[in-house]
Amino acid sequence: MNRAVTMFWISLAIVVSTSGCTSTAFPSLPGTIVIGDDELSVDQVFSTQPMIGFRTFSSTIPEVIAPRIKATGIPADLFIESAKATPWVKGAITRAGKDPATATLDDWYLASRSTAALAMTARTQPHSTITVRPIPDHALTADPYFVSSLPETEIFKSVKPKTYVTTFEDKSIELIEVDPEAFAIFKDSYARLSSTAFLRPSEAQQNFVYAAASMSSLPRLKNAAQFIAGRVTFGKPTLHTSAERKLLIPDSITAASDVYWIEFAVSFRDLNTRNIERLAFGVTAPSGTVALELVPLRYDREMSTSQITSSPEIKLRVGEKAVELGKIFEQQVVFRTLRPIIVADGLQEHEFSWSLMEEAIQPGAKRFVAILAVPKGSQSLTVLFQATAITKPGFFAQGNVIATEPVLAEIRLR
Repeated sequence: MNRAVTMFWISLAIVVSTSGCTSTAFPSLPGTIVIGDDELSVDQVFSTQPMIGFRTFSSTIPEVIAPRIKATGIPADLFIESAKATPWVKGAITRAGKDPATATLDDWYLASRSTAALAMTARTQPHSTITVRPIPDHALTADPYFVSSLPETEIFKSVKPKTYVTTFEDKSIELIEVDPEAFAIFKDSYARLSSTAFLRPSEAQQNFVYAAASMSSLPRLKNAAQFIAGRVTFGKPTLHTSAERKLLIPDSITAASDVYWIEFAVSFRDLNTRNIERLAFGVTAPSGTVALELVPLRYDREMSTSQITSSPEIKLRVGEKAVELGKIFEQQVVFRTLRPIIVADGLQEHEFSWSLMEEAIQPGAKRFVAILAVPKGSQSLTVLFQATAITKPGFFAQGNVIATEPVLAEIRLR
């Protein structure tokens, strides 16, 4: 996957609920463009995608250097405690007539395989984590359902667990052997996810896409690790030429480029917004395309108290909470509904995004506008859409990030 694909993430701005063609729904005053807040209709839907998260698993797994080999493993204590916390595995132990308090590693391992733990985990939402300390000052936190399903993945290849006891920082520790190549991919992907919440939006999206693509080489492990945290519906982009929108574009731009007003619509579904710190919607256009303006570029608390329109005529047309953003190429832009905080990124670039925080984090449909300069004579514009959310600390997703896969869309130009 190339950089244009992986970096395409648009921060999701709660500019409005989306309708696809706002100007027809809300007739505007001369020199005013009104962005509406209707939900997407069926014929305005382009694609609906799941928002994927990866189950929690500490990326600080011990690595042991033996005299001639480098051995890596998963602590037996972590697996046993995870199996005990997994209802279907614990139930299998009880049905076998064994006492969970005295069951061995072999017992728990075989019980996991006998219950089709991988399929059970794939159908179950994460709801808790466990923490073990196989070594002092080394706490390992993980989703117990995920860990207990590992015997059916590419990480463990044997029917019975293969273990070895070694010394790590002067303490003996029993490790379950793993496939080194599979574990290297797993560990690298999870380490990338762990750092995602601390990165800039575009970098965070790049990390997520890279990690998800790497995990695809281990399909059983990926099936156990990922879960669906919500859904996102992308609307069909609505395109207007600069002439149709009566935008006054400088000759220095129109000499080499055609300019278009494009509205992007996104609707978030089945997403628990109480767990979200930042929503994001991103677009990547081909190199050579430039975002001349992003609307809104920024909308914060201070603006929200001073930018409510006072014109009775505008209020009559678009409601009591219309927000006037100012002139864009000599056209006044008014959003019917807007909540802070919204921040756009990528002005004058071909990768751009909007981020949504605080009161702007709401379920439902949103709309964003990009005024794009496209190389003159282009017949179409191929873009990527992606939605991302950074969750609050303590949520059950690795790196506190959930996201959709990139979605490819072709926009026919006029």
